[in-house]
Formats: sequence, C-alpha cells, structure tokens
Amino acid sequence: MVAGALNYFGETCNMPSESERARASRVNEGNALLKRGDYGAALDAFERAVAADAADAEAHFNRAVVLDKLGRYD
Repeated sequence: MVAGALNYFGETCNMPSESERARASRVNEGNALLKRGDYGAALDAFERAVAADAADAEAHFNRAVVLDKLGRYD
C-alpha cells in the first residue's frame, strides 16, 4: 500500500503544472498560427507565452521569428 502511494506521488510530481501546460499550449498555438501565416495572432500567442514564463527561450525565439516576418526589427 505504501509502495503504491509512493509510486502515485512520484507520478504526480512529474506531471506538468497548470502553468507549464498553459505555456506549452500558447507556444503550440503560436506555432500553428505561424505555419498558417497568421503572424499577428502568432505574435499574440507568443507574447502571452512569454508573459506566463519570461525564461521560456522557445517562446522568445518564436516571437523573434514572427517579428522578423512582420519586418519589425526595432
């Protein structure tokens, strides 16, 4: 019984948190919009991902890609 509880606890500790899932969802949404060519909406999704986790390198990089596509170099 204790072993089962410890296994369950270990599994739940490895589950992504709500904020991690939300960040990943925003990045995935932004990637889909970027592929579709909807740069304004993609930029919005990546900016929300950066706001949720300022250390997210993928969101920052993809945001920069969209800004490049929009010709916004400043």
